[in-house]
Amino acid sequence: MKNILPFLGTLFFALLLLGLLLLITLVASMGLVLVGRVLMLIADLKTFEATLIALGMGFIVLGGFALILRAPPTLASAMDEDTYDDLFDDEDDEDEIVPPHSRNDPCPCGSGRKYKNCHGQ
Repeated sequence: MKNILPFLGTLFFALLLLGLLLLITLVASMGLVLVGRVLMLIADLKTFEATLIALGMGFIVLGGFALILRAPPTLASAMDEDTYDDLFDDEDDEDEIVPPHSRNDPCPCGSGRKYKNCHGQ
């Protein structure tokens, strides 16, 4: 019984989306029919001409909605996490002092003192 529950949840979700899509299609087609009827009355067009104009208007509106709802790609989604962290790391990498091989070598900070007397303490 436990193995079938996720399947039933997915099936219910798919049927819900399908029903929503059918409802949207029904409302959109009713709107296009209404636009076609109004065009027939106002512009004295034949049914076929009014239908073609209404369909064209519907495609233009749907295309506009598709452009509006389309999410623009972001920089974070275009690269992997390591690359993003390397580019936009808040820590200053210049402040890191890499210790030399010997404590008697000059300090890498550029002070001219030995590492053991400068940053090696």
